[in-house]
Amino acid sequence: MDRPWQDKAYHPTARPLVPFTPPSPEDHGLLQRQLQVLSTSIRREPYNFHRWLGRADILLKLGYPELALGDCYRAQILLSRRHPDNHVRNEGEWQGQLRSGIPSARDTQLQAQAHSSQKPDEQSDYEGPSVTLTEDDTPECTLLEHFHRAFLQSNSLAHALATCLRGMSRFPHHAYFQDTMPMTEWLCDRTRAQAVAEPQRSRAEQHETQWGGSVLMRAYPWMSEGVLWRDDDVVDVVRGQVERASGGRCTVRRRSRAEADEDEDEDGLGMFAVREIEVGSTILIDPSPVGTAKVWEGRCECCYTPLPDRPARVNCCNTPFCSAKCADLAMATCHPAHCNRPNPVSPTQDASSLLSADSLGRLQVLRRMLAVIIHSGAADPLLAPTIRHLKPQYRLSRPMYFNYHTNIIIPFQILESLGIDIFSDTRFDTWVLHTIVLRLNNNQHGGDFGTEDKTMALSPLYSLFNHSCAPNVIYRNVRGGTTVEMVAERNVGFGQELCISYLSDVGERPRAERQALMEAWIGGECQCDRCTGGTKGWMSSIVLPGPQTP
Repeated sequence: MDRPWQDKAYHPTARPLVPFTPPSPEDHGLLQRQLQVLSTSIRREPYNFHRWLGRADILLKLGYPELALGDCYRAQILLSRRHPDNHVRNEGEWQGQLRSGIPSARDTQLQAQAHSSQKPDEQSDYEGPSVTLTEDDTPECTLLEHFHRAFLQSNSLAHALATCLRGMSRFPHHAYFQDTMPMTEWLCDRTRAQAVAEPQRSRAEQHETQWGGSVLMRAYPWMSEGVLWRDDDVVDVVRGQVERASGGRCTVRRRSRAEADEDEDEDGLGMFAVREIEVGSTILIDPSPVGTAKVWEGRCECCYTPLPDRPARVNCCNTPFCSAKCADLAMATCHPAHCNRPNPVSPTQDASSLLSADSLGRLQVLRRMLAVIIHSGAADPLLAPTIRHLKPQYRLSRPMYFNYHTNIIIPFQILESLGIDIFSDTRFDTWVLHTIVLRLNNNQHGGDFGTEDKTMALSPLYSLFNHSCAPNVIYRNVRGGTTVEMVAERNVGFGQELCISYLSDVGERPRAERQALMEAWIGGECQCDRCTGGTKGWMSSIVLPGPQTP
């Protein structure tokens, strides 16, 4: 965030129910300079609580609540170290409320009245020594204010209400919490109907709905050109990988203006046949160490296929692999970074009980990707080889789901479990983590962990195939694992673009249904030949968000 800005690229990610007014041009320039100064100060003093708190305030004024929450989270940890008896309980209390559900307005009113009638040294709502508020408590009050503002900006209303309740508990006479409690209650009650339990959904899924929010997907104005665009060097590297993996059957190149959607940017890539490919032929096989499965037991640590009777093992530990090839791939990419380290998103961890199966799978994929990036030694994680060519989706006007627990707390816990200092190692600041998540969400495949054999993975070559509602390529999971085999569904001619469908059962879906599903992803209509009735005969596909299966 201390890099030069592209002012035209400034777009707030906040989309609160209460109005948010972006800063004026004069204030914007001042806030930009303050953000750069504070970011530089954090590099020099990474354990200074006030630096993180100050930057969170600037980020909120700029309308970046997801980034402010990352700074608030780290400020909270630093504050808890200064006052371990008085402050460390904050996160634990919020997690307790996660389990018990959203407090109702009546509950909030009764608790606030009870706290306001207590004496100052009785206003602690935790089991421990009595605390008399002093000047040292002012940072906690400011931190709670910032948390509350960030939760409101990200529409995380249940968190906002819980935070406001905590603020009234700790500081019952503070004007901010007294003034904002009625509005927070009203907003939370207004959306409470959406959190009604649905019988077909798991308890974890209901909790995520109740405690979730949303932010807009935007590029940040301090991003470098190398992060925003795939230069020719990146395309050349990917082209070599594709041609080797396919045995010369296909290549990747930039799509010409005639081949691209009218709204597509100039960074669009496509997969093209360089010779005739017969129906049923394997085009390429794409293994990946960045994946997971709903069931781990008895499966390869790399590709998650069932283990043979005599699995391959590595020297550093007793981790089993289905083959020496998978063991070598894991050792070359991610295994050294996470070997013998704790895994906060293991299905056996208590934290996983609060997560839906889909969220747990996505976090496990994120952990693998972070391990790959760390092992690569890349100075800039967004330029690491495995992720550099992946594009996020910034064109959407619709928001993305955001959850403080799964988007902030657990990703930072994953980093710490991999040996990263989340204060001093600014390579993995919140905006970098958020961008990695956007790239993964836009390119990974699998999900729907409703059945035992489901997998989820980021297959780097598979993600280069664009969508068509009349695909000429299908994909298969090899032996039920994360390795993907791309197969020609019909004869493909020289120079023809190779496309898959991001929709399941695409052949049976009517046009209106297909368009509705694609609208949810791209904010516009699919422009493939099948959808346009051949009116754009030169267009066989359109670059869309990464493959998913509704």
